[in-house]
Amino acid sequence: MKKGNWLKWFIVTLVFSLLFGVVGCSNFSIFPPTPTENPNPTPAPTETPVDSGINFTLPNLDGEEVSLREFRGKPVLVFFFKSYCSYCKEEAPTIQRIYSRHQEELVVLGVAVNENHGSGSLITSPEEYTQIIRTNFVNKYNWTFPVLIDNYGKVQTEYVGKGVPSFLFLNEKGEIQRTLINPVSESELESLLYQYLL
Repeated sequence: MKKGNWLKWFIVTLVFSLLFGVVGCSNFSIFPPTPTENPNPTPAPTETPVDSGINFTLPNLDGEEVSLREFRGKPVLVFFFKSYCSYCKEEAPTIQRIYSRHQEELVVLGVAVNENHGSGSLITSPEEYTQIIRTNFVNKYNWTFPVLIDNYGKVQTEYVGKGVPSFLFLNEKGEIQRTLINPVSESELESLLYQYLL
């Protein structure tokens, strides 16, 4: 083989070796890549709805913790009262009648405030207070709505201030629509419900 032919043959062989070597060891292709689906796609971030309503957690008469957030989706009427309050006792039958008429569309919560005349101390022990409320309100007036105990009146003070009877009107998102500290007649309470909640 002549020197010139040998050199041409060597160069051609070298070029083919390099070309097939590169193609065989890489992802190089003369064809465009075929799109493939990512087997583990990153989920698009979802917006978490902001809960703009208030929340508190208090024990019920059986000692179980109940959160106001559990009642989202319906408007809520919260009735704050104390065991020794004569006006609260006058309101007690009204609250049950309101609940009986509107229980499909409205949540009613009784909150018994265990705080002695603004002193910051308890009226009596939480256990004894629970029994007083059960006997003198729930059983006496045949209440069928949930009743919670607010020891030291912290929830009442935060949301409506001091004084009983008092009322907190919340929409279905748990947002405060109205507060009231005063006895009200049944017709006035109905009117306020329709104005703010129903």
